[in-house]
Amino acid sequence: PTLRSLLSVDLVPVIFGMSFFTLLPALTRDVYDRGAEGLGFLYAADGAGAFIGVMIIAAMTSLRRRGFWVIVFVFLFAVIQILFSFAPTLYIGMVFIFGLGLVSAIYGTLADTLIQTIVHDEFRGRVMAVYSTFWGLTPIGYLQIGIIAQHWGTQRAILVNACVVLLYVLALIKWNPEVRRLN
Repeated sequence: PTLRSLLSVDLVPVIFGMSFFTLLPALTRDVYDRGAEGLGFLYAADGAGAFIGVMIIAAMTSLRRRGFWVIVFVFLFAVIQILFSFAPTLYIGMVFIFGLGLVSAIYGTLADTLIQTIVHDEFRGRVMAVYSTFWGLTPIGYLQIGIIAQHWGTQRAILVNACVVLLYVLALIKWNPEVRRLN
């Protein structure tokens, strides 16, 4: 159960949290009234945040309670994405997307490490193969967020998906406390 929960800590944000990327061109055009350059700034902010996040993790020599920190950073991802859904300008949006890149790099790295640590040697390759396929499921998220955006708009669609991730994390905290205790 703990491994399944830990795997889902990446699956749910990949499908519901990362799907906002497919809406960035429409958001940039319709909400921020910008073109390709504005979109490039948003993507660059995400990349810069991810780079800083990875550097933070690389600088840490020992981190206790990694399961707890995975949950904290997925929670922060959802909260920052909720805030991003209300961002009125490109520059405010860039700040939030920088934060999303930062926390997603941190929780992703921590989750990868935890999974490799808790899985027995003979199963590690198979488990990591399953784990790696999660990114191939992002088009499912693109489809559902696109349908929501078509009916409610891009910002509301991002908000809905961020709330799904937030509710998932809260449920994980309540019903699967073992993940928090992983080291």
